[in-house]
Amino acid sequence: MTPPGERLQALEAKRRWTLLRFLSLGLLSLILVAFALFHLAFAPLWLFLSGLVLSLVPFAVGSFLAEAFWEEVRKALVRPVVEAQGFRYTPEGGLGLEELLWTGFLPPWPHHQTEDLVEGRLGGCPFRASRLVVSIPVSLMGAHILNRGTVYLFRLPRAYSGTLHLQDREWGTGMGMLLFSGAFFLLALLVLGRAWREERTLFFGALALLLAWGLMAWDRFRALKAKAPPLESFFRVYGKGPLDPSLAQALVQLRRALGRPFHLTLEGERLALFLQGETFRPSLLQPLPEWLAKAEARWKEEVSALGRFLETVVPVIQTPK
Repeated sequence: MTPPGERLQALEAKRRWTLLRFLSLGLLSLILVAFALFHLAFAPLWLFLSGLVLSLVPFAVGSFLAEAFWEEVRKALVRPVVEAQGFRYTPEGGLGLEELLWTGFLPPWPHHQTEDLVEGRLGGCPFRASRLVVSIPVSLMGAHILNRGTVYLFRLPRAYSGTLHLQDREWGTGMGMLLFSGAFFLLALLVLGRAWREERTLFFGALALLLAWGLMAWDRFRALKAKAPPLESFFRVYGKGPLDPSLAQALVQLRRALGRPFHLTLEGERLALFLQGETFRPSLLQPLPEWLAKAEARWKEEVSALGRFLETVVPVIQTPK
């Protein structure tokens, strides 16, 4: 077996090489996009659309190279970090479809991928966790948004008398989602403006986009403006069952400790949590040793916060069977 230090150095050298290729392919994509936009005003519309389609090819190849590098890092470096905490780790394992459908975190269409199964105990409760990537269609042209996160399934000592569903108000409102939807929407307006020869199309379309995002931000602001309880300022709360003030406070403390949006489902003896974002996903722009140290510290904080949450709420939500 390659010593960890030498293995990390080899992966770091591969990261730099992968980054160089990714940037080169990204630059080629931008050149093709610029070429298509340059011909938008006077060339046939099919030529403009052909240039856009061609620009996706280098970007897709670069994304494939980055994903392959991530898979290699995951198999080489994640296992020691997870097993050092006393958990079992199965890279190819994952949560079953039936379990995921129960949580309510999957959309009606089962376009998802789950792997990196972690099993153990937290706060005295057995759990199973898995990385989850949900593919959400956003257009008739086949575009998708990848919703990435980690799903935790806990088995509680006793049954909760009711059901509780929490949807984080900040889920999916990050800068990445804004840039993606904005770029896609404005591109569609460019095509429509080119086809209709209407200069005002772009202006009113951009105005509609800003209005849509303003309404999403207003939902969050309205909850704070109305001096809603802290739980309702972070989450939309659904379900039927006793919501003890201690449980509500613990959920707010967990949200602040994690610093990331999450959805939650609590029913009977099962508690599920879908935490947005991937802890062990390296960045090509960050040196691998630095990333690994930060990812390990972040994951330890995540696990500790969940353990404290369970130790606090289990006595509160327990009811006799």
